[in-house]
Amino acid sequence: MKGLPPSLSTLDILAQISDAVIATDLEGRVLFWNAGAARLYGWAAAEALGQNANELLKTRFADPFEGIVDSLLREGRWEGETTRSRKEGEPIDVLSRWSVLRDAGGAAIARLVIDTDLTETKFRFHELQRAEVEAKAQAELLFCVLDATSDFAFLKDPEGRYLLINEAAAVAVGKTPQQVVGKDDFAIFPREHADRMRTDDQSVMASGGSAADEE
Repeated sequence: MKGLPPSLSTLDILAQISDAVIATDLEGRVLFWNAGAARLYGWAAAEALGQNANELLKTRFADPFEGIVDSLLREGRWEGETTRSRKEGEPIDVLSRWSVLRDAGGAAIARLVIDTDLTETKFRFHELQRAEVEAKAQAELLFCVLDATSDFAFLKDPEGRYLLINEAAAVAVGKTPQQVVGKDDFAIFPREHADRMRTDDQSVMASGGSAADEE
């Protein structure tokens, strides 16, 4: 297996990482600022070098900064969510991962910080939450409508298990809705009747429609 080309230095590798990679001295002054950091935060490397990173990015930590530094020096690494600001002032949530850089004698000399933008991740999470809330509300509304009618109404999954059933339909088979949901027809009706209902269900699924039981 071939190793990395000798001409490819560690800084070359860090410069090409898509995440924001920032190296600072122990006081937080920027020593290295890759293209990912420039894209994420809007400051070019020439603008950021020598600046205090946390002041430049208006960093807000969930935990006291002193405790984070103590943990970093003690454990050699720290990871957590922080809120920073882009050059134009827009706040941005990032997953920030810090490591201690040490000299040959083991003394801490710098911090290496890798920030990952959480904007898209949080957007998808909130969209998923919103969709779940809407689906739950629609299901509750559907259940209220079905429960208010004297007609028999129910919903099954592809395996024939009841996902919901209204009061009228459950009472007709001598059970409560809670006793029916999760079961299939074979757990409720005689075998012959359950076989016929399963055949009807398969016909309905094949047609992509719904069915009304006129019995």
